[in-house]
Amino acid sequence: MNPCPRSYLSNLLETPFNDVIYLLGEVENMQEVAKQDLVALDTKVNCGPIIFEFYSDSNTALDSDLFVVTDPEDIDSETLMFLVLSQEDQNSRGEYLIRYRAQLQEYPDVSVDLA
Repeated sequence: MNPCPRSYLSNLLETPFNDVIYLLGEVENMQEVAKQDLVALDTKVNCGPIIFEFYSDSNTALDSDLFVVTDPEDIDSETLMFLVLSQEDQNSRGEYLIRYRAQLQEYPDVSVDLA
């Protein structure tokens, strides 16, 4: 019996990314985290790759003029890099709450949303 469809992903780190206050005109800010430090699967069976999706707190896509995640679906990469791009535009000022979701690529119902 395949345990993967009934498996469970759990969050390993309470706050894997640092909260950042970015001021207009500063250089870009990059944070890197190992995928294995973010989530754990509750079975020792290889259930395939875990993919990550980043989105705003309002469940909308991140503004690509402000943020870049280095290919979170690159299953060969062991790390995720989250980048706050350098900004000069006054209209981009504000607070951005960002969340992410991890899920098994082959079993998308096995997922966890993380702040």
